[in-house]
Amino acid sequence: MNTAFQLIRHLPQLIRIRHIACVCREYIVTAKIILHKKMVMSIPAKYSRLVYGLALLLVCVFPYAKLLKFPYNIPLLALICMVFFAWLEKGMSGMGFRKPGPGRVFIVRVLTGFLTLEMVFDLIIQPAIGYIFNEPADYSIYNFLEGNNRKYFLYLFYSWISAALAEEIIYRGFLLPAGEKLFRRTWIAVVVSSVIFSSAHLYQGWSGVALTFLFGIAFSLLYLRCGRNIWINIIVHGMVDSFFLTMAHTGNLTYYEKPFEFIKKLLSIH
Repeated sequence: MNTAFQLIRHLPQLIRIRHIACVCREYIVTAKIILHKKMVMSIPAKYSRLVYGLALLLVCVFPYAKLLKFPYNIPLLALICMVFFAWLEKGMSGMGFRKPGPGRVFIVRVLTGFLTLEMVFDLIIQPAIGYIFNEPADYSIYNFLEGNNRKYFLYLFYSWISAALAEEIIYRGFLLPAGEKLFRRTWIAVVVSSVIFSSAHLYQGWSGVALTFLFGIAFSLLYLRCGRNIWINIIVHGMVDSFFLTMAHTGNLTYYEKPFEFIKKLLSIH
């Protein structure tokens, strides 16, 4: 009886998740249509750089337009980027949608990327940025997740489709090759894509923007180092966000404050 009551009580939420899943399915079907070139589009090559420039401008302003509610807005932008890329490049293989490769190598790359990012950013970069900007990480906005199983699993789902999947498609899969076409230099493309990535996080304050910029650099290097395989980035990004949400759910967000306090005390000694 209790189980039936719980199911009825959470029925609206289950329907909402099913609706999101349907949206994701349509998203994937549309991508497959583009991938198999069933959508016939072409433009003269001399205008491709202009279109890439307009696409970069679109990526800059689109997150602020909020045409759709969270978590649909960023996946919609990812779909637009895929259409742009398929239009210009006659396919999406250049975005990193390729086979993972040998299973053992793929798993090692994912785990290495995840553990490196967690250790370097959580223990060194994030507390250093907090000290420089005098803005220690404040994640109190996520306190509502503590002990709330329903919202925890819902936001896990949101983070994978909006952040891990959509953001990696936009800022690494699309902006990196687009930047290379525009600026003719990979390092410039990395910097520009990371700046645009961080600009979408202005609500986190300047320390959050700086941290997100460095995350963008790190994810770009991971993408390039692993043979431009977007699936590795998507999984690593999802694992990083899942770890954070799990810390919030278990009431352990102070984990992110301790390195900052340690650095602050260490520097005050000297």
